[in-house]
Amino acid sequence: MLRTIFCFALLGCTTAAAQITIPDTVERDRPMVAGCDCIIPEGSEVSFSWGLEKSSPDSVAEFIQVSDSTIHIWAGPGTFKLTTDIVWVQFEEFEITLDDGTKKKIRSLLDWGHSKYQRSFTVKGSIAPDPDPEPGPEPGPDPDPVNVPSDEWDLGKTIYTEAMKIPAAPRAKAKELADNFDAISGRIAAGGFGDGGKPAAMKELADVNKVTLGGDKGAWDPALTELNRTMIERRVPTTLKATADAFTYIARGLRAVN
Repeated sequence: MLRTIFCFALLGCTTAAAQITIPDTVERDRPMVAGCDCIIPEGSEVSFSWGLEKSSPDSVAEFIQVSDSTIHIWAGPGTFKLTTDIVWVQFEEFEITLDDGTKKKIRSLLDWGHSKYQRSFTVKGSIAPDPDPEPGPEPGPDPDPVNVPSDEWDLGKTIYTEAMKIPAAPRAKAKELADNFDAISGRIAAGGFGDGGKPAAMKELADVNKVTLGGDKGAWDPALTELNRTMIERRVPTTLKATADAFTYIARGLRAVN
């Protein structure tokens, strides 16, 4: 893989918008896939450098690069500018004979190019908190990852981000894992763990997840370990109620995995 330090002052740099593939408008708090439909000479070695700019400091957006030309984005409401810098080079390889008779392969630079692409997109919704609703019954859990408090929303985002790194076959277990998290959350809310409390809930979740994953457990271990590390780092959850809420947000992140 070509490793390049990008310099915006490079000669031959061009800027365009059409090559970045992402919708102009997307729903709030939904994972997005962006790519670059760029023309690169065949046989070139290429390096991509992605950037994501927020129009407001209150906006929330992050991305992971899953391949050279593809990134996954998770963003809250706001307008964002996505950029990618591309450097490509072409080499010709030939063999020479040294004075001692040994052979050595030499690579000669044939051509190179540098392009910069950018595209803006908008995530629906308001950055400001929604106004308080009229008094009434407290709503139940929202099945979609929308209007989730930012500290808890990060739990769903963490498991989504880590799960998307897993190969497609074991990644398909995401929805079943979401069912497990939701089921344990529901049992906590119904008082199903009695005196056992949080340790009992965590043990049962681990047991059912192990059965669900089966031979795919090894592929999922890094993602679940990172999720656990994030929860410990944030010191959540600390109560059974917080545990149930956290499991609900984690399930939302898992249901967004494709």
